Amino acid sequence: MALQFAVDLTQHSSFGQLFTHVLVQRSAVCIGLYRPTVHLGQAFSYVYTNPPPDTVLVEGDRAIVLQPLSADTQRLPADACGIPRAAAGDATRRDSNAMANVVLAALMQQRASRQSDTAEG
Repeated sequence: MALQFAVDLTQHSSFGQLFTHVLVQRSAVCIGLYRPTVHLGQAFSYVYTNPPPDTVLVEGDRAIVLQPLSADTQRLPADACGIPRAAAGDATRRDSNAMANVVLAALMQQRASRQSDTAEG
């Protein structure tokens, strides 16, 4: 399930902090930001996928999050940061953690590949 929620700037100042919080606390993966901006007097928004961990979060940012759908997360409860907390049993938590680990490994491999390409060029 893909979710979007407002970023709490009092808890997170960078995308890396937000990513870690969502992964550890919610067993979900933050894949990017939906960011409003103004350019040449025109307001618009864009999606910033896989930003570097040191990307500074700004007012109005919304996190784009992937979370496994389970029986316990089909109803979205009111929650402080807008993401349902998985209250399922151990099997669902294992599935969530496995998915998060796979995505995190892929992101780390992609980043290492980019750094390698940069070092060679």
